[in-house]
Amino acid sequence: MRRVVPPLRPGHLFPLKDVLNISDRQLAQWAKFQATIDAAIRVMPSGARQSDPLHEQYPSLPNAIDDELRGHVVRAEACRALKERAAELYDVLSDQQRLLANRLLVPLVSSVMASGHASSARSEDGRQARSRSA
Repeated sequence: MRRVVPPLRPGHLFPLKDVLNISDRQLAQWAKFQATIDAAIRVMPSGARQSDPLHEQYPSLPNAIDDELRGHVVRAEACRALKERAAELYDVLSDQQRLLANRLLVPLVSSVMASGHASSARSEDGRQARSRSA
């Protein structure tokens, strides 16, 4: 059975700092990792549906494809940043903390990368970008 992970909001990882028992020595890496997650949550394309018909949102197929490509670029950049910050964090975690982090963070970060989180991205005509996957 697949575990359902609720949508994340910026700051959502804050309680996990205590669960993972992040020490003062590890705090800088944790803060960078959490800030990167929060940034990814803010820029990922939204899964929220709007009432506008699709043809009003995208007047042409090329515009729709351009918007989709921008979403993929945003997701790839966020993934690269998260990978870098996760490596820095894991470098300072104990083996036990890494095991716990894997159990707690993999589903959460996967949900961010797969995502239905708010975006400030706009298409060329200024309309709010929206995810078209259901």
